[in-house]
Amino acid sequence: MQVAAPVRDTNGVTRGALALIINPDEGFTKILQVAKSGQSGETYAFDQTGLLISRSRFETNLVKLGFLAATNKTSALNLRLHDPTAPPVSGTRPLTRMVAEAVSGENGVDVEPSPDYRGEEVVGAWRWLPDKSFGVATQIDAAEAYQPLRVLKLIFIMLLRPAVAVRVGHVRVFLFQFHLAAASQRSRTQIETTGPVHA
Repeated sequence: MQVAAPVRDTNGVTRGALALIINPDEGFTKILQVAKSGQSGETYAFDQTGLLISRSRFETNLVKLGFLAATNKTSALNLRLHDPTAPPVSGTRPLTRMVAEAVSGENGVDVEPSPDYRGEEVVGAWRWLPDKSFGVATQIDAAEAYQPLRVLKLIFIMLLRPAVAVRVGHVRVFLFQFHLAAASQRSRTQIETTGPVHA
């Protein structure tokens, strides 16, 4: 990656350029990898066209899926962040939801899963940095993000079952007692109206 700025004289005439060459693998990606979490969490950067400018943690998977050529040494500057599950429009798939929102200048958080550039359902947050002219997104697979919630639901169900069983047991005992009381009342009423039965 190169960043260049003109060098002007006192009259404002451009006399040259100052260029800074940045290797995204060496510095930029390492900074973003600090935010890597779990098995699927990652933070990555992209330009205004949706081109990945940092390295993906899923390069091996991207090659297997055919989204990245095996001849590429890195995903940085070689992968456009398209949604592989969306139908192509004019021969090109649209950018992922997070990247499209960021490129349009929107910042946000999404807890509703949407497909990422691998086609996996993810949740995450994004921000466009207008003074730097690039965006940053952080995401995690929805299955991993909501795993604790599923465990909590399972524990809740496991705790709820005995409580429901006890409650159902109470209802059955009540109904049984009500049935006995009603049968006893019918017997007393029958004895009072017809008198005792003699053998």
